[in-house]
Amino acid sequence: MISSKRLEQLKILFQEDGIDASDEALVQTGQWLLERAKTACAFIPSDKQSIFQNIVEEMEVFRGLHKKETVRDNPKNTCRETSNN
Repeated sequence: MISSKRLEQLKILFQEDGIDASDEALVQTGQWLLERAKTACAFIPSDKQSIFQNIVEEMEVFRGLHKKETVRDNPKNTCRETSNN
């Protein structure tokens, strides 16, 4: 259960972004966030550590890649189709 003090802190965070939410909505949001945190902070068994390390190293490669700009990223940059007609 989320304490009233934590609920008030969550309400303040939302209000800073211009979002007014009911206590019920904040409780649901807080519980959802707690569940996500539990998943992210899960213990990795020692026999799986090497697999986890491989995944981390593979993800570093993807983080270093240059992201190609798309129309969604820059709507003013329209794509031009070429035709061989």
